[in-house]
Amino acid sequence: RMTHTLPRISVVTPNYNQALFLEKTLISVLVQGYPDLDYIVMDGGSDDDSVDIIKRYADRLSHWESSPDKGQYDAVTRGLGYATGEVMGWINSDDLLTPRSVELAADRFRADPELDLVWGFCLVVDADERPLTIQNPYVREDIRQLRTRRTFVSQPGSWYSRRAVETVGPLSEDLGYLFD
Repeated sequence: RMTHTLPRISVVTPNYNQALFLEKTLISVLVQGYPDLDYIVMDGGSDDDSVDIIKRYADRLSHWESSPDKGQYDAVTRGLGYATGEVMGWINSDDLLTPRSVELAADRFRADPELDLVWGFCLVVDADERPLTIQNPYVREDIRQLRTRRTFVSQPGSWYSRRAVETVGPLSEDLGYLFD
């Protein structure tokens, strides 16, 4: 059960040979300034500069490892297994968290301890960080909106309660890239 204090937030970053983008992703999470952040990086045994980049930030990570995995879904699922937060999410190694996104998610979960999912704003950019489109320009938390097909959950802009993650279980590898 969440209390009126700030919930512990766990963020998992799966990575494989994304050194070109990884450091910006790590920084976007670490500069959030959130006081109770549990950050986990799961590298799939990269043979580029990814591990060197991760090591530069290791003292600010709750856990990291680099070993072969079964793909992104496996890395996220195993990373969530290390998570200690009451609220969880993941950000891929070529995505960025916007400023205050962790704080805003924490505020919503703190305001309503019964929430299991909060999702919202997701700015899609190209490799040079030029904006392409905005998904979910407003924060959402009413799951009924999904049933009416008026919106969808954008994975980089979504946060889940521990209760929801434990109830639903691991990500399904059968869905390919649709798991997120």
